[in-house]
Amino acid sequence: MKVLFLSDLNWQNHLRSISDDEVYNFKISHLKKTRFQSIAKYFSIVEYEAPDLVLFAGDITGDGSCGHGFHNAFKLLLLLLEHHSIPSKFISGNHDPNLYYKQLLAFIPSLKFCEEISNKKVTE
Repeated sequence: MKVLFLSDLNWQNHLRSISDDEVYNFKISHLKKTRFQSIAKYFSIVEYEAPDLVLFAGDITGDGSCGHGFHNAFKLLLLLLEHHSIPSKFISGNHDPNLYYKQLLAFIPSLKFCEEISNKKVTE
């Protein structure tokens, strides 16, 4: 099994303004827009590595310097993985404040290939 491990995504500041509408109306063609360049960058890493599982090890809704509100950027990345049937799992980190992390957790039940695994024993 090939696992791709990503952590501390350090999103670009402009991605804080991604709205819920943009998440729910997102199309793959939007990745060509400059606005979504860093999301496209992370997805290109996934495509290149072709993993069986992507594991996100925290700091997924923050930028690494206590800037928060990047939960919708992470949702878009998860939607890309979902579209390609690539399983993913993630945990919270010290830069994932409850407000944004809870919004992320509310989104996860709509995904078939994604699971939040903080403080859980997981077997594959």
